[in-house]
Amino acid sequence: MVGSNIDGYTTRFHELARLVPHMVNPEGQRVNCYIRGLAPVIKPHVTSSKPATIQGVVRMANCLTTN
Repeated sequence: MVGSNIDGYTTRFHELARLVPHMVNPEGQRVNCYIRGLAPVIKPHVTSSKPATIQGVVRMANCLTTN
């Protein structure tokens, strides 16, 4: 996943999350679902940072794919 791919994934994740809110609430569950869909190359780095919010996870994923 690079740049625009992570943006597309994030957009699609939020679209799907609106359709099945029971699968992504509370916030911790949303974070875990998002991380599960990340590319294997960046998943361990995002997981090890232990982000508490979806914004934190998205920010970390973006940093890892743009640098």
